[in-house]
Amino acid sequence: MLKIQEFKEYRDLGRKLDEDKLTEVIKLAELDLQNLVGNKFFYHIKNNSKDLTDLFQGSSYTQGGYIYEHQGIKSILADLAYSRLMAQINVNITAFGSTTKQSQDSTPTDRKTLFELSSQAKLDANQKWQSTKDFIKQNEELSGVYNDCRGVNQTQSYTTKFYKL
Repeated sequence: MLKIQEFKEYRDLGRKLDEDKLTEVIKLAELDLQNLVGNKFFYHIKNNSKDLTDLFQGSSYTQGGYIYEHQGIKSILADLAYSRLMAQINVNITAFGSTTKQSQDSTPTDRKTLFELSSQAKLDANQKWQSTKDFIKQNEELSGVYNDCRGVNQTQSYTTKFYKL
């Protein structure tokens, strides 16, 4: 749903990140998105992504005489992937166990700062989801699918903690 190049466009990832690690955090972020939007709606949008450009890319819409914007599913996925990445950015898994990246020219960022960056990215994703959900609710086609998938009165907030640093 989100390619590595798109991830780099949404978030500053530096120049030399391991593409395997980026692929992994994007896949894990899809699980987080599935938890956020609900299982049925997740598979609906994943299987129909070509027909849902405004939902994926973000767009503006008018409601009640006001113009609103939402960032879209890809932006939310980028935030969720970034949150995952920050939780493990200084760690490499090797044949000898888990190691911390270090070089003579730099010092790894402390775990507290990485946790704060990870937490902020989750908050960003939740805020973007709220505005994207408003877009879904005003869109007749999407709101019907969303309500069918989630239940008309069911709401969910993204407050799950995925890992502890």
